[in-house]
Amino acid sequence: MISNRSAKLSAAYSKELLKLINSKEFKRFITDRPSKEQEDAAFQKYVNLLAEKGWFISLWHTPLAGLRRIAKCYEDGKIEAADDAMSAHFSECLDEIEGSLTKAFPSRQKILRKVFEAHRNKNYELSIPVMLSQADGIGCEIFKVDSVTSRRPDVIQQLRKFLETEARKKRMPAYWELVAELLPVNASRRDRSRFRDTMNRNSILHGEDVLYATPVNAHKAVSWLNYVASFKTDLWIEQVESFVSP
Repeated sequence: MISNRSAKLSAAYSKELLKLINSKEFKRFITDRPSKEQEDAAFQKYVNLLAEKGWFISLWHTPLAGLRRIAKCYEDGKIEAADDAMSAHFSECLDEIEGSLTKAFPSRQKILRKVFEAHRNKNYELSIPVMLSQADGIGCEIFKVDSVTSRRPDVIQQLRKFLETEARKKRMPAYWELVAELLPVNASRRDRSRFRDTMNRNSILHGEDVLYATPVNAHKAVSWLNYVASFKTDLWIEQVESFVSP
């Protein structure tokens, strides 16, 4: 049986809760809260902007609440500050990314461990090309294409077919569909001029870019490798299960 004191406390609580619900502040909060469509549109804008700057977020590492702040830095021309923030973020989750990748791709374990060690030792001249080449190989495994960065029509068609037929793609489509888009990382020599000061896979692996070995590019390479690898079934499921909507 409920005591008089408990009943009074319950009544007082109900009264305060009703007051809160009827307050202008609460009604404004409910009214001003973005819709699901608005949240999805904002997320797509942020991930597209970051990808155009050479960054690929990790759904299970990157704090989605911070995307708006990073995107605003880029929009305001604070490129160095935004790049530094993203570099620091991927540096913090480096161990977890390495662990996930070596577990998901045991045949590449020796290479991956050595390339992450080179990265930690700031040997970016070696770590960046190897990470890019491993992303190529992993992409071939997953998508069954010659090169995940190729802009050939048949490759793009295969990537889009993969995205369309995979039911798992339904969560956060803006994130997954980036793999089939023209971006700085996969731009050909003909398309490179559309992007400025961003890491390009072809110019690095073909020996054209000899100034690529920077901390920012090194962490961009980590983000690209992690992104391509995330299409593997177990990594994809892990992302969806741990994802929390922004």
